[in-house]
Amino acid sequence: MFTIIVLGETLVGVIGGVAEVEQHSTRLFAVGLLGMMMGLGLWWVYFDFIGRRACKPSVWHQLGYNYSHLPLMMAIVAVGAGINHVVSVGEWVGVPTMTERVLLVSSAVGLLALGVIESLLRRDENEPTHVAISPMLKIATALVVFLIAYWAPVVSAVQLMIMLVAPLLIHITYGAWVWFRQELPDSEGEQERS
Repeated sequence: MFTIIVLGETLVGVIGGVAEVEQHSTRLFAVGLLGMMMGLGLWWVYFDFIGRRACKPSVWHQLGYNYSHLPLMMAIVAVGAGINHVVSVGEWVGVPTMTERVLLVSSAVGLLALGVIESLLRRDENEPTHVAISPMLKIATALVVFLIAYWAPVVSAVQLMIMLVAPLLIHITYGAWVWFRQELPDSEGEQERS
């Protein structure tokens, strides 16, 4: 429940940032749209890979699951605040370095926490995601975003938001791919005729 509230605050941050700007422009529209995609992408990845599954029954897995949510929630809040700032700043050539770093690092921490949390979840027999590939993909994209945060030059707001949305699109695409590739169980009518 708390995750829904925190993810919703990211979307509220984007809307609040757009509302603060007096002069609307194409840049504002693009950054606002990408900010919404970022918030909805975090929402999608969390509930597609984590929110619908239960934790493994051991005490250590449950402790890890609970405590891994703390950096995830902090990262989501930081992403929301950063997006709000980027949207509301107005017209400038590049994103201030501190905002750029906060957004990139918090996005990477969020992806890393998602990968760790997913590795602590129980696997049902109908789970379409791969036991190792899915969490490792999140951890790998988190490391790439950390590297971008370390070496990225000051970029425009639109470029920054594209760098933040791209890793989420990788996970959304992977999730859609595994869900649509799985075989559906036979209906009861087909089983009775057999």
